[in-house]
Amino acid sequence: QQPITKEFSDIHLPDFASRPEASPISLSIGTTLGTFKQLMTQHDQEQYLKDVRETNDIFKKSEIVHPGWILRMANRALSMNVKLGPWIHVGSNIQNVCTAYTGHTLAAHGFVTNLYENKGHHFVVIDVTIIDEKKTCIALIEHTAIYRPRQVTETTE
Repeated sequence: QQPITKEFSDIHLPDFASRPEASPISLSIGTTLGTFKQLMTQHDQEQYLKDVRETNDIFKKSEIVHPGWILRMANRALSMNVKLGPWIHVGSNIQNVCTAYTGHTLAAHGFVTNLYENKGHHFVVIDVTIIDEKKTCIALIEHTAIYRPRQVTETTE
């Protein structure tokens, strides 16, 4: 089976210290987020596996990046583009396409697909495509987060 490939252009991430606040303006529907890239080192992999108490040796022996790390890339696609106060990862729909390996740089390309309010919470939905350095699609993620919980709104009004 041939891996899925698509052309992606890297979009400059905002300077971390001067990222805009998460808001309906900075996260408007149709916004393309800056590209978050990360080299998955062997040290990072070992630390992650220890942190999540992974007992299956396949990830270490085969140098396969753990799928939980791939999901973290979607969190970073959001948090590296906007300043978040307290926020909640609500859920993600993930389609794993190909295997990622340690020693490779992964890139998260994000796009805002929905923005809404429900019960006072402010939600954002982003589609994130994770690709490797060969431009091979690793995962497709529909990522939903509450970027502003109602409790934060209530205390600032």
